[in-house]
Amino acid sequence: LAHEHIAVRLERLASTDGMAGALVRRAFMEQAAGLLARHSPDRFPVSLAIVDIDHFKSINDKHGHAAGDQVLARIGRLIGASLRDTDLFGRIGGEEFGILLMNAGGDEALARVESLRQRVARDECTLSSGKGATLLRCTFSAGVDEYRQGQTLSNLLARADAALYAAKSLGRDRVVVGSDYPYPLGERPAGGLVRGASVVDEHTRRMILRENAETFLGLNAANSMANKEKSA
Repeated sequence: LAHEHIAVRLERLASTDGMAGALVRRAFMEQAAGLLARHSPDRFPVSLAIVDIDHFKSINDKHGHAAGDQVLARIGRLIGASLRDTDLFGRIGGEEFGILLMNAGGDEALARVESLRQRVARDECTLSSGKGATLLRCTFSAGVDEYRQGQTLSNLLARADAALYAAKSLGRDRVVVGSDYPYPLGERPAGGLVRGASVVDEHTRRMILRENAETFLGLNAANSMANKEKSA
C-alpha cells in the first residue's frame, strides 16, 4: 500500500508543472485526447482555449528569467483557481497554456476566457529581485474553438491556435473564437479555419495557421470596407 501511494504521488509530480500549477504538456495532451475520444457533443459541448502571455520575451529580456518564472507562476495559478473541477488545464509551451472547458460551447467558453483575461489584466504581479520589488501588469491573448463530432485533438488545437494567431495579429490582449471569427453568427463559411486534418510538422503547421489567420484578417478588413461603402 505504501509503495502504491508513493507511485501515485510520483506520477502526480511527473504530470504537474510545479511552477504554473498545471499539467505538463504530455499529461494534458494524453488526458485531453482520451476525453475527446470518448466524448459525443450530443451529450454536452466542450471547447478548447489556447492562452499565450503577451510580450513574454520582453519580460524576460527586461526583468530577467527569474521574473519571467514569477509571471508564469502568477498567471498559471490565477487561471487554475478560476476553472471548474471538471476542466483540464495544462502548460503546453513556454508561455502557452491549454484549457479544455467541459460543458461549455463556443459562446460560454468565450465568456469564461474573456473573464479570465480581464482578471489577469487587472492583477498586479510583484516581481522580486536583487534590485527590489517591481509591480508589473500582464495580459494574455487567447484562441477558443468548440469541439465538433469527429474532430481529433490535433484538429481542435489547430483551430484554436489559428484563432490565437488572429488575436495576436489584432493587437493582443483579446480573445478570438475560431469557429465564429470573423463572420457574424449564421454566416460562417463551411470548411473551418485550417486546411485538412493531417498531422504536419511544426513549421508547416505554423505556416498554415499564419496563412489562415492572415486570410481572416484580410476578410475582416474587406467586410469592414464593404460595410462602410454601403453606409456611405
